[in-house]
Amino acid sequence: IWKPIVDAGINTAICLGDSALLQGSLTHFTGPTLATYLWSPIDSVRDITNPQTYVNPTKTTWYKLTATTTVAGYGCAFDVYDSVKVTLQPNVIAFAGNDTIAVKNVPHQLTASGGVNYRWFSPTANIVNPLIKNPKAILNNDAVFYLEVKDAIGCVGYDTMFIKVYEGPTYYVPNAFTPNGDGVNDIFRAIPAGLANTVYFRVFDRFGVLLFETNQYLKGWDGTYKGKQQPNGTYIWMVAGTDRNFKKVEMKGNVIIIR
Repeated sequence: IWKPIVDAGINTAICLGDSALLQGSLTHFTGPTLATYLWSPIDSVRDITNPQTYVNPTKTTWYKLTATTTVAGYGCAFDVYDSVKVTLQPNVIAFAGNDTIAVKNVPHQLTASGGVNYRWFSPTANIVNPLIKNPKAILNNDAVFYLEVKDAIGCVGYDTMFIKVYEGPTYYVPNAFTPNGDGVNDIFRAIPAGLANTVYFRVFDRFGVLLFETNQYLKGWDGTYKGKQQPNGTYIWMVAGTDRNFKKVEMKGNVIIIR
């Protein structure tokens, strides 16, 4: 008489919220054999007494299949065991990049992360090769981009990203801002469109005192000088940068503080 062998199946991986099919089986028995089965832990198993059943784990889990067998006519009983691992894949964290700006009709680099396979879509922009991780897009107008990311077993994550389109190369500078701490229009910025870098962005009061200076991308003035809020009124700004062809762009103008 052979001692039966139970097989709990092949280790598998599933996505969050999906089910896995456990396919247990019994082999190496002689003659008519009676068997009962029990899966554990039981909390996520649909039918704990069926060797082939679905499970819905909420975390990575080892499932143990116990088979109790009796060989008819001999009275021999055996308890045999095997286990199978169901791995719950982590969430796919798709990232399409932060909202940004681009120059009209100039190829803009998209960048994604979070998985193995990527698919980009936009209803208004032309995406060159949307099935790669980092394609380029050509925009005529402001556009929303949708990103689908899959991991190695096909679990899916999604993200969106917005691009504001400007004519360029130039700086877009508002003529007023309201640094009152309400989170709306609190920072005065020179927005570069089609420029490779900013050499300087400066703000002066009407007496020519330099109140603010930076060369950092999209960094702006909060309306203060040496920690003190500046009064309502007109201020002078100057900005300089270079485009992708190393041509210098210089601009200046006025901005009004309104509190």
